[in-house]
Amino acid sequence: LTIGQQGVYTCRIPLLSGVMREFNIGIYPNGFNTAPKVVAITSNSSLTLICTTTGSPATTVTWTKDGEPLTIDGEAYQMTQTVTDRATATYDNVLSISRPMTSILGNIFTCRVTNVLGSDVSQNLEITTIGPVNECEANNGGCEHNCTDTHASFQCSCRTGYRLHTDNRACTDIDECSTNNGDCEQICTNTQGSRQCSCRPGFLLASNKMDCTEHLNISISVDYIPPSDFTPGPNEYRAASGPVTVTCTATG
Repeated sequence: LTIGQQGVYTCRIPLLSGVMREFNIGIYPNGFNTAPKVVAITSNSSLTLICTTTGSPATTVTWTKDGEPLTIDGEAYQMTQTVTDRATATYDNVLSISRPMTSILGNIFTCRVTNVLGSDVSQNLEITTIGPVNECEANNGGCEHNCTDTHASFQCSCRTGYRLHTDNRACTDIDECSTNNGDCEQICTNTQGSRQCSCRPGFLLASNKMDCTEHLNISISVDYIPPSDFTPGPNEYRAASGPVTVTCTATG
């Protein structure tokens, strides 16, 4: 059947009663009036593709995504068909996609119509944005830590103490102790996302949490028995009689 042969055919049958009975049948080659078109695409909403077909006998419409048959599961993908012109057997085949828009960006959808006369396929339709889409809304954009939406894309970043991995998604810990000993005067211990300074025995960590100050514990003991009426002054020990033993001990 060629385009020039399509149309409505009439069969007239004369009856014995003299009445002429007519039967009309429309014959149209399968094909497309228009290619599928994007009706709406916004972040966090469904995408609708319309594939308008004209064909007779009855046609079957299927969809592919990136060249592979698309499974119409009734959840992520739903397809409905409405008659727009019964005389010419024209239908709108609507594919509704209920998935985050960021998950189908770059996918290519194609509509194919088939009947006993053959098949025809639409042009490829690549999904692109026609409005602002925040990629960070879906699974944080795939970023492990921070996701920042930009005008045309998004950017991952990491919290303090981490650096962005070569995949531009994951974050790895920075060993602060590997550079200038983490600014610690003595001992540097790396931790997740940070570092901790400490000091060797005999030193105390200063208030800035990086420097160390020398620390000595000094104790003095005096071994003597003062008279009952003797009251020593500050740091003063006076022997009333007999030997006095003074011991000074320093640790640190």
